[in-house]
Order: sequence, then structure tokens, then C-alpha cells
Amino acid sequence: MFRPLRRLLHLGAACLALAAAPARAAGGPDFDVAFIGGLSGADAYMAQDSLDGFRLGVKHLGGHLGGADFNLVVENDHHDPERDRALVEKMQQDLHPQVILLSSGRRAAAAAAPLAEAGRTFLLLLNDPDPALAGKGCGNYLFSLLAPRADLDTLAAQSLGDQGFKRVAAVVPAADPGRADAFRAAFGGQTLPFAGSRGEMNFRPLLKAIAAAGADAIYLRLDGGMAVNFIRAYGDSGLKAKVPLFGPGDTLDQMVLAAAMPASLGVQTIAAWSEDGDSPANRRLMADFETEYGRLPSYYAALGYDAAMMLDAAVRGADKMFNNDEAMRTAMRRADYPLTRAGLHFDSNQFPLQDYVLRQAGQDARGRATNETRGVIAHDPRSGQAESCPMRWTLPPLPVVKKP
Repeated sequence: MFRPLRRLLHLGAACLALAAAPARAAGGPDFDVAFIGGLSGADAYMAQDSLDGFRLGVKHLGGHLGGADFNLVVENDHHDPERDRALVEKMQQDLHPQVILLSSGRRAAAAAAPLAEAGRTFLLLLNDPDPALAGKGCGNYLFSLLAPRADLDTLAAQSLGDQGFKRVAAVVPAADPGRADAFRAAFGGQTLPFAGSRGEMNFRPLLKAIAAAGADAIYLRLDGGMAVNFIRAYGDSGLKAKVPLFGPGDTLDQMVLAAAMPASLGVQTIAAWSEDGDSPANRRLMADFETEYGRLPSYYAALGYDAAMMLDAAVRGADKMFNNDEAMRTAMRRADYPLTRAGLHFDSNQFPLQDYVLRQAGQDARGRATNETRGVIAHDPRSGQAESCPMRWTLPPLPVVKKP
């Protein structure tokens, strides 16, 4: 069974100190897995969903990973990349986890990845990865279960162009005007830039300006509360019947869509996962997550669940020899374990190759916001950074099992 050890590490004002950690003893857990995420603040639900999805996956695996017992160490990074750096360093010095699951932003990933690589600790990314890590910054110990958001923007631009849209209003935060650059670069028509200020509650003037500019679609790159406020204003503006609203599925997620109901009905998103995905693993996640945690799962819950399946395969592939990094890596690369996203496999940079779908927000039988798949828009597109990753590998053949 796994032993949860929440907040094993304690960060003081002047230094990071290790609390009393359990020694590896006969009959005790075989290895350690660390989970670091932004478990506080407005976006805490992302990391919490990933953690709960991972725990549910472990429960479905009988409470073990690869048949081995393990400690699960959970730490809140408070969305501070410097804390991520300090936590990874101290964990490597004192706890020596075989794997770190990271569910925080791209700056956290950029801070943690070089340390994990140098310390030969597997790092699995469960939130927006820094695009550089898909390219020159890739590493043998780094796996990402999702693509950089810029790749979603590129796919969205291509999809909107294929649907015949010519003038798309791209709405971004004023503090991050380059957030839609990948969309703008890939879109064949005209991109009309619009910005919203942090904490803005009244988006009616901005929507009037979008209407006046003659936009035939909107691509929303706001997130969190700003996205909720925009969608609500959009629903009241009269534009909804004339100008469709699109966005990336990992920011316009189930939580945002639910908070913006009923205005969010009909919003279309580009994503690698959907609630109605038909893989056996996804069906099981959807059936059991709400029973276990009292809420519907999000994409982040699916990522955590998939991470559990990856690690189960890694431990089995190494026959519980936790210092056999190559065997663990090969088992994860094979991606022949149950996943919520059917057909996912890994590119040479150890980022996912997978199908992307167009989803539309609707309601389930209980009137709650959910997503419905409208069709596949891309099959196994590579990350725009993948070619600059120096890693090249091929999978060895599976061993032949002799029949008795």
C-alpha cells in the first residue's frame, strides 16, 4: 500500500529543513514518490485534481505501483518557482525519491527540470510545461503528459482556418500580450488583438469593440476568474448568437465552464482529452472520481490518473529494481499501459503524441457543465520544439516469453 506523507518537507524563512522522514526498513515502503504542486490560491484546483486523479489511479491498482509499496510525499509550492527549486534540491539530498510529479506552471517546470536531470530523478509534468523543455531543454529523466499551450494555440488557429473563419479576435491578458503569438503565427486570416486587465469585471466595452471590429470568431486566452467574467459578459452581449467563442481546453476547463454557466454553453475548445473519451481508463476515471471526491474530474485529474498508470508500468518494467533507470524509462516510453487518452505515445523528446479534438460545452443529465467531443482535428501532431531536442531513441523489442 502507499503511505501518504503530506508536507514532509518544511520551508522556513531562512532555510529548508527536513522533517523526520521514515527510514527504509524491512517490511516498509519500497520507494518514494513526491508530488509538488500549487495547492493554494485561486488555481489550486488544478494541482488538487492531479493529486486526486493520481490517488484514484493508485487505488485502482490495488494501492501499489508495480506491485510495490511506496511513500507519497506531497508539497505545496505556493506557485513559487524558487520554492520548487529548493524543494527538489532538498528532496534529492534527504529523501531520494525515484519520481517527482510536478503540477505547477511553466516557470516551476523550468526551475525543477535541470535539477531532476542532474540528480537522475524522473520528473513527470502535469501542468503547462515550458516550451523550451520540449526542445533544447529536453532530458532523459523528463516526461511531460501534456503539450505546451503554444501547441494548442497552433492547432486552434489551424482548426479555425479550416472552418472558414477570416477575422478572429484574440483576447489576452494585458500583462501578457504575447500569449496568443503562436495562434497569430499559425492563423491564415487576420488576428485582431484585444486585452483584458487583471481583475477586470466589466468586459462589455471590450466585447463592443470586438463587434465593431467585425470579428467572425473569438479566441479566448484569458484564464481563471478573468475567463469566467468574460464568458458571462459574452453571454449577455448578444454576440453569442453571431460570433462563436473558442479557447484552449486546459484553461477553459470544466471549472471555468461550470462557473460561467449558462453563458458557457456552446463554447468550443481544443483539447487532448474530453469527459466523453471512450478509452476504458477514461470511463473508469469518470465513473469513480466523483464517487471518491464529490466532484467531476477535469483534464488535470486525467493527467494525474495517467501518471499513476505510467509509474505502475515503470516499476513493473524494472522488476522493482528502482535503480534500473533505463528499464523504467523504456517502460514509460512504451505507453502500452491503460491511459485516459487512447493512442497516446511519446515523441523523441518524451512529450506526448496524441489526437486532439474539438469539444463543445454542454450539460450532463444533472444540468452540470461538461464537454462533448465534436470531432478529431489533428492526429499525433509534433510539438513545434521537438526537432531541437537532441534525444533520439528507439524502443527495444519486447522479450519473447517462451510457452511452457
